[in-house]
Amino acid sequence: MKNYERKITHIPLILLTIAAAAAFFASAHFLKPKNDAVSLALKNKATMNPIVSLSLSMSKELRQIAASYLWLRVDEYFHSTAVRLSENTEIVPLFKLITIFDPTFIDAYLVLAHHLAFHLGKTESALNVLKDGIENNLKPPAPRLSELFFESGWISIVLKRDTEEAIVALTASEKYMSKECDPDNAHLAMRLLAFLKNSLTGNFDINAYRRNLSNEDIHKKLEEFNICSQGQDEDGHEHGPGCGHDHGESGDYDAAAAKEHKYSGQNPWQNPFLAARLQNAAVLYSALWLLLALTMRLARRRRQ
Repeated sequence: MKNYERKITHIPLILLTIAAAAAFFASAHFLKPKNDAVSLALKNKATMNPIVSLSLSMSKELRQIAASYLWLRVDEYFHSTAVRLSENTEIVPLFKLITIFDPTFIDAYLVLAHHLAFHLGKTESALNVLKDGIENNLKPPAPRLSELFFESGWISIVLKRDTEEAIVALTASEKYMSKECDPDNAHLAMRLLAFLKNSLTGNFDINAYRRNLSNEDIHKKLEEFNICSQGQDEDGHEHGPGCGHDHGESGDYDAAAAKEHKYSGQNPWQNPFLAARLQNAAVLYSALWLLLALTMRLARRRRQ
């Protein structure tokens, strides 16, 4: 009889455990963003790599926190006086980990590509890194996507002397340029693109390029770029000559996803979208714990 009563008292606990598990998975589905470009990018590149498998098992918030922590470690490593950048390959895996955990971390792609190309002499590897970054941030277009194209164009012309490839990359950089981009890189990209288009030779002469920085046509293009005030979209994003995003032509553009995309690669605690989801999760899990505590207390009273 006592065993039978114990089984009866265990039934509510079993049912509560099942309900809690169901609520956990339901909340995970509810809190997951509708347009999670990060998860999609990871799934498209899912391999036997255990790090990729680990990142797939983590939530977006945990991946961003891990990427931000690694970025701080990389920054500390780079500013160490004991580090020599030339022939330094130890830092490369950390950069790759950042891009695995958060494929929208633009700065990680830029610094890694620059390090591979100019410090390690691995031009093709650098271009492949930038290509991966572009693929991971093209849909929806990240606000700083232009910088990836510019770095690709700069490496192509300075190290590969490939004028055509550089023009293609710089043209794409102009297409996706926005106010979020680094202004110095934006100015340099427009100058370089104008020079390459006006150049009659197929070979790139960097000395001639520097002499032509004062060209009136180039400065005119820069003035047009600096204006960027001929239109303003509903998101407060100003558009003008050379500043267009081509939002209207993109059939799969999602304004809500693009807004959240804006905070990618930054301090995760400053991301309002992340903070809101964490707050919702905290409220939900607190309610579940309270329900569990009340149920266990009722079960104890029944035993008495």
